Amino acid sequence: MGRTKQWALYTLWGAMSYWIPDILVRLIWVPLASFFPPVICYAFCYCLPRRGKHQKSKIGITLCALLGVWLWGPTAMLIGGPLSGGTLFSSCRDLLQFLYIWLAFPLSTWVMSTYSGSLGGVALITIALIVRAIALKAGWIRDNVKSD
Repeated sequence: MGRTKQWALYTLWGAMSYWIPDILVRLIWVPLASFFPPVICYAFCYCLPRRGKHQKSKIGITLCALLGVWLWGPTAMLIGGPLSGGTLFSSCRDLLQFLYIWLAFPLSTWVMSTYSGSLGGVALITIALIVRAIALKAGWIRDNVKSD
């Protein structure tokens, strides 16, 4: 159970490292949402494995962060929507419809990010994290971190 909890936390941290900056940046200037949140999320994937017990999980942290961005995207955009002029829920039926949308999270994240102005950032972080995972697996990225 400990490993499952650890991977779930990596997924949640990855989602938070992308979507919290995305929500805050969209309040300031929407075009900045294509660059700033991916930089923060990538920095999370770079810095966390450099600390203690997380060093052996570099590829896992990267892929969990990517899963978190896609899995929690509809929820984050739903929360950020009212801040940029949208509405949250007007009835229980809207909540049920949101749950259906959330279950189709890869497609719904893509579609909802198109309307929220986050599509460029989602595409950029997806490409960056996939390339990072491949580079880590192939040994193209070597960290000079001493293990504890």
